[in-house]
Amino acid sequence: MSPDGPVADSRSPLLHPFRLTALAGVVGVVVGVFGPWVQGTLPDGSVTTYNGFAGAADGLLQLVFCAALVLLLRSRAAGESQTLVVQLLPAGAGLACLAYAVVAWRTLDQFEILLSDQDAVPVVGWGIGLDLLGTALVVAGAVATTALVMRTHPRRRRSAADVPVVDRQALVAVFVVLGGIVGGGALGLLAGVLVLGSTADALIVFFVFGGAVVGWLVTDTLRRMGRDAGSLDER
Repeated sequence: MSPDGPVADSRSPLLHPFRLTALAGVVGVVVGVFGPWVQGTLPDGSVTTYNGFAGAADGLLQLVFCAALVLLLRSRAAGESQTLVVQLLPAGAGLACLAYAVVAWRTLDQFEILLSDQDAVPVVGWGIGLDLLGTALVVAGAVATTALVMRTHPRRRRSAADVPVVDRQALVAVFVVLGGIVGGGALGLLAGVLVLGSTADALIVFFVFGGAVVGWLVTDTLRRMGRDAGSLDER
C-alpha cells in the first residue's frame, strides 16, 4: 500500500488462478461444442454426427455466454467494480452456460432417436463429455471470480444514478464487443455452411472462429475510436 492508495496491478486480470480456471473451461467448451456429441454408422457405411450446433444449437448459445465471460474476465473495470450488478455478471454468464449444458445433455436422446430411425446404432461422442467438463470449470472459475470481486471490492449503497461512469462504460463495452463476436461468428457459421454444406464438418470451426475474431476486432476498434474521439471532445 502506497501513501496515495493501493498500488495499481499492471498484470492482466486473466492471470488470476480463478480466471485461468474459467478460461481453461472455456477452451474445453469450445472444443467440445465442435466435437461429436452423438454419432452413428448408417447401413451404407457413412457416419452421421451431431454436435453442439445441431437441433436447438445449445452449444452455440454456450459459446455466446463463454464469450461474454471472457470479456468480463479480461476487463479490469469489471474486476474492480463496486456495483453489485457488474460483480454478479461473471457468475451469471457461467451459470447460463451450465443451464444450456444441462439442456443439451437432456436432449441427446433426440439425436439418438434420429439415428435409430436410420438403422444406425447411436454412440455418445467425446464432444459432449468435454463440453460438460469444460462447463464445470467455467462455473467454478466464474463463481469464484464473482466472490473474489465482491470480497476485495465491497459494494457501496447508492442509487442507480450514482453508479460510476467506469462501470457503465464497462457494461457497454462488454455488450458491444459481445455483439460483434456473436455477429461475426454467425456470419462465419453461415459462410462455413455455404462452403462446406454442413455444420458437422470439422473445418467449420475455422469459419466460426475467424468470423468471431473479425467481429471482435472490428467492434473493439470502433469502440476505442469512439472513446478516443469522446476524450478529444472533452478536451
